[in-house]
Amino acid sequence: MHKKVLLVDTSFSSRPIYDALCEQGFEVHVVGRNPADTLAKQTKNFWQLDYSKVNLLDELIETQGFDYIIPGCTDLSYSACVHVNRGRFPGLESPENDQSINLKDRFRKLAKRLGVKVPKVFFECEEKLPYPVIVKPVDSYSGRGISVVEGGGDLLEAITIARMESVREKVIIEEYVVGQLYSHSAFIESGRVIQDFFVREDSIENPFAVDLSMVCPDMPLEYTAQMRFYIEAIVADLQLKNGLLHTQFIIGSDGCSIIEMTRRCPGDLYSRLIELQTGYEYSENYINSFVGKKPKRMESFLGDHVVIRHTVSAGKADFFNDIKCMPEVAICEDFQLYSKGEFINTDHSRRVGVIFVKTVRGDSASSLYKSFLKGNICKVI
Repeated sequence: MHKKVLLVDTSFSSRPIYDALCEQGFEVHVVGRNPADTLAKQTKNFWQLDYSKVNLLDELIETQGFDYIIPGCTDLSYSACVHVNRGRFPGLESPENDQSINLKDRFRKLAKRLGVKVPKVFFECEEKLPYPVIVKPVDSYSGRGISVVEGGGDLLEAITIARMESVREKVIIEEYVVGQLYSHSAFIESGRVIQDFFVREDSIENPFAVDLSMVCPDMPLEYTAQMRFYIEAIVADLQLKNGLLHTQFIIGSDGCSIIEMTRRCPGDLYSRLIELQTGYEYSENYINSFVGKKPKRMESFLGDHVVIRHTVSAGKADFFNDIKCMPEVAICEDFQLYSKGEFINTDHSRRVGVIFVKTVRGDSASSLYKSFLKGNICKVI
């Protein structure tokens, strides 16, 4: 008899997780509140439920007798799984560790105690802030409620905006670190990084939401070593479980500064970027820790190609027809969130799909990436 697994997320970003679970022979169920979500429409075992209401999620788990629960690609899904776990399922952190990692103010305190470099935090009452500063909700995602403040006159407005996007109505003010944004996806076993990937990340539409990225197989050793040291220090201090630890950081003039960290799978099909570029079974290794298995190590990267991931957004509310790219662009995989003729409601989200473009390594890849940054490669029609 197949073991029953509940995937707590129905978004398109969790589709690779769902597929990996099916490939391992599990009976997979999904839960979410929106029946129009990708997995809600495409799977037979869909439970319509707002999993932020953890008492309802707990009741579903009790009545259905799931053997495992798997967080999806949102912070809320991971925190909901942690809340209902109570030691019943493997791979999930304690509520204390979940908050230490995911709440920006608590994570900054943890990092400072361990000597991990993060942006300096300031207090609202400080009279002289070293502008520019960045104001964020302590618990938001996807760039929501974030503002860069150039002078004191705009600070109160930025704090108000951030507080409105925070479930806890709390904000954090920190130094604005200048540099290139990267992500570090590390798979942990027995307190050590056994496999990791570095990805360059950029923003075209929203300066605080990543929509362009590519894997960096040749990250300079000094930054690789610094990030692995930071990660293993945090893992040791919190006694974190095996599995994925995903981090965003900025390389500035004085090295790596960690911006945020999470234990859930990153969204917008990040897993497919790693898989297409390297051959590493990212989604399979993500779910392994939640079903009592260990993550695996991969010996080397595959091929001389470069894969670029681009999350495509619509410029305005309109009827969707297609995502059109320049003819010389080789799309190796794409996922469209709208059907032809469907109306794009930009009040909800401007995102219409994710494309993966493949090119040869070298100058052509660098040139193509720069063209993406300028917005010259594709458009919504």
